Amino acid sequence: MAKKILCGGGLMERHRLLQGLFNEWSRQWLIPTTGANTMAEITALTELQQMNLDILRLVQSDTAAAEKAIAFVAGSKLNFELFKDQLVLAQGEGTALARAEEAIREAKEALDLFTAGA
Repeated sequence: MAKKILCGGGLMERHRLLQGLFNEWSRQWLIPTTGANTMAEITALTELQQMNLDILRLVQSDTAAAEKAIAFVAGSKLNFELFKDQLVLAQGEGTALARAEEAIREAKEALDLFTAGA
């Protein structure tokens, strides 16, 4: 069959032969799609999980800094946006934890602008 693919036949015939070989190979080697070998369905992240993951990434996976930031943000998009903005401005601090603490302090001050008079 390899000789036929390489030497003779038209392009369509070669395509069909190669596709047949691939289909046969895939039936033999692909992982079954049913039964005990199937993988669990991938679940999407909730908005809160995504926000917390973003916080963890922003503080360079420092879990102590992430814990404080997550407690401050508490699922509030406004708090999250203020924290992100202030974290950028706190880059002069030495550690991720110090940057997060400074960002939280500054974000709390900025948050007063949104709650004053409400």
